[in-house]
Amino acid sequence: MKAVAKTQPDIGISIIDVAKPKPKQDEVLVEVKACGICGTDLEIYKWVPSWFHIERSFPLILGHEFSGIISEVGTKVSNFRVGDRVAVEPGVTCGKCTACATGNINICKSRRSLGIDGGNGALAKYVAVPQLNLYRLPSNIPFEEAAYLEVLAIGVHALEVSRIRVGERIVIVGPGPVGLAILIAAKDYGAGGICVIGAREDANTRLSIAEQFGADVLIVNGEDNTEKRIEEFTEGEGVGLAFDASGNIAAMEKIIGMIRPGGQFVAVGVPTTPLMNMDMMRVVMSEISIQGVRARTVSSWSKSIDLLDKVKIASILGPTLPLDEAERGFQKAFSKEALKVVLIP
Repeated sequence: MKAVAKTQPDIGISIIDVAKPKPKQDEVLVEVKACGICGTDLEIYKWVPSWFHIERSFPLILGHEFSGIISEVGTKVSNFRVGDRVAVEPGVTCGKCTACATGNINICKSRRSLGIDGGNGALAKYVAVPQLNLYRLPSNIPFEEAAYLEVLAIGVHALEVSRIRVGERIVIVGPGPVGLAILIAAKDYGAGGICVIGAREDANTRLSIAEQFGADVLIVNGEDNTEKRIEEFTEGEGVGLAFDASGNIAAMEKIIGMIRPGGQFVAVGVPTTPLMNMDMMRVVMSEISIQGVRARTVSSWSKSIDLLDKVKIASILGPTLPLDEAERGFQKAFSKEALKVVLIP
């Protein structure tokens, strides 16, 4: 079968021929119907240093945002059967530790991700997946939309760990796929007003889509007076709850500086550097809470499937391309011409 893989420690991807995988006893074989291109896939394509360690897994099939149909089950699989429509959690965990036992699969110490550092991913016709990673997909949710569930569940989890109150005004930095997922989840959680901050290149594209999904205030960082607009949005009180989905250190430092006493900053985007200039005296004296978010939990998956049944996300997705046009898809994602490119094996 054809697969999109990383084969060399250099910029780029390859389309290779590989054997159809055979599921282990506790695995199923999923026939992939749709797989999104993620920001992590783009970093692996560019071969940034943070991913050099996956070279030992080459050739590695990429892709971890996917949905499909079960075509084969292992001998110890009891909860699923051939023909089931499924969405897939790509994080492979031990299933035994305290984190796993409490549904917090995102912070299992053994966690590895399919298509990254936990085995071959879904940019191929078939992929073997542990049965613990499967979520049944309602028949009314298209496979292309289901491929966004992995991202939507990140947004839901960000709201799960936040201290949001019904009617509260919030700020979201970064209107990419994750930022929009936070926006969609925040509306469902009852946010009373939502301000979304984007970069110049987001002005006529991603910020416009954020407005379609209910953003009340749009700010173009670098063009608008961000501090003044935030002051107006919060009626001079400062930000009570902010989410960062950009991973941009400068943007994170700026928004933390606008958090009011007792407020909360939820970090979702992954910074390219671990270092940040932060006024810890202000954080302490103003009792500002900083909450990290990693991936998804069992509960956020369930909530996301219910949410996707209510929200139309077509404007986030596309273009949808065949697997052999993967290079074109990656380039569209790099250029931000597309929000969420979906490949069909």
